[in-house]
Amino acid sequence: MICVDDHILAATPEGITRVNSNGKIINEYTSARNESSSDNVYVLVQGGKDTLFAGQHNGVDMIVFDNQKVRMVKHIARESGFHGMEAVVRSGARDFDGSIWIGTVNGLYRIFPKQLSDPFRVAPEIHAKNISLLNVPIEKTAYANDFLNGIQLNTPLFTH
Repeated sequence: MICVDDHILAATPEGITRVNSNGKIINEYTSARNESSSDNVYVLVQGGKDTLFAGQHNGVDMIVFDNQKVRMVKHIARESGFHGMEAVVRSGARDFDGSIWIGTVNGLYRIFPKQLSDPFRVAPEIHAKNISLLNVPIEKTAYANDFLNGIQLNTPLFTH
């Protein structure tokens, strides 16, 4: 739960709820209306006056508001380079330098919104299942000494 101006934003299993100072629900932001990528929100961190980071079971959303309407949602998940996977309930904070910290089941994840033009442009982790050279398994080529059962042992130096 975080306070923004005279409103409270709360993470719920149904999405994000905005409540005024009288306790009246003003808005509910849901994945059904494309205002977040998941309704199962575990942690909220305010990234700026109009920016909210929402940690979920499937990654983190950066939600940018225009007044109380969602202007943009950017999602980062494992396939985008997010190594944390699932966020942990109430485990987020904004650092003195503006960094956003999200606690996850795999450890802490740090986002640097000020230093990056797009905090979600993270190089994905690449996993190769089979390696072939001209349609021949790498273990049956001259580079077999660099690999063992598809696992790279040495850095091969290819001629082309």
